[in-house]
Amino acid sequence: MRNLLSFLLFAALTACGPAPQNTASGPPDEPEIAAGVTALVNDWAQAGPERRWEELKDLYADTAGFTWIERGGVAYADHAAITAGIDQASQMEADISSRVNNIRVTPLAPDAAAVVANLSLSVSFGDFSYDFDGIFSGVAIKRNDKWRFLQGHMSEPAAETDDGE
Repeated sequence: MRNLLSFLLFAALTACGPAPQNTASGPPDEPEIAAGVTALVNDWAQAGPERRWEELKDLYADTAGFTWIERGGVAYADHAAITAGIDQASQMEADISSRVNNIRVTPLAPDAAAVVANLSLSVSFGDFSYDFDGIFSGVAIKRNDKWRFLQGHMSEPAAETDDGE
């Protein structure tokens, strides 16, 4: 399973074409990358509940290859789409809560990392409510000394079958 994930992340990164060059060189500084990407995930999880809409927009990479997947489908195909979604969310007077834990960062290069975390998200607005309890995974890139999401994916755990599989 880990090899499949590594292959998929490699395929996703290479499919994006050449990324803008960063000044980073040499081997990844794993503790520094882990700290930076962990801070990105935590900031992302709190920006909506704290209604920091403009800051939230800046947590997503405005570059080729951006995509955001939710529940098995493309929710936002590019940066413009996700910022439009954030603008729409900012107009709602919704109650939002989110929590991330068990954040695991895998450095891929000095300016790229894979991340996975447990995520709980709840949004309620009038009669509408959305609850998500599952896994977040993504690819973060560092540009101009700031970590941003290039890709993100939210999925719920598979339901258990009667035989425990």
